[in-house]
Amino acid sequence: MEKLGPLLSDKKLPTYVLVTKASKNQNLEEIEKAVDEYMPNIKKTVGYIENFDDDALKVFEWFEKVLVANKKKK
Repeated sequence: MEKLGPLLSDKKLPTYVLVTKASKNQNLEEIEKAVDEYMPNIKKTVGYIENFDDDALKVFEWFEKVLVANKKKK
């Protein structure tokens, strides 16, 4: 995870992250389809967090840190 931040910041790679909370049985195909229609021809990776533990929380804290840092630069 630590190596991803500098890559995104230094190389100015466009990044889009969609985070949503849903129950285990929730089908997210409609969301995936809508995102695909909105951003066609862009490789996307879909992942699911099944057990929201401290490690998962660290990911969200990292996103927040990167977003706040980028907002301050503007």
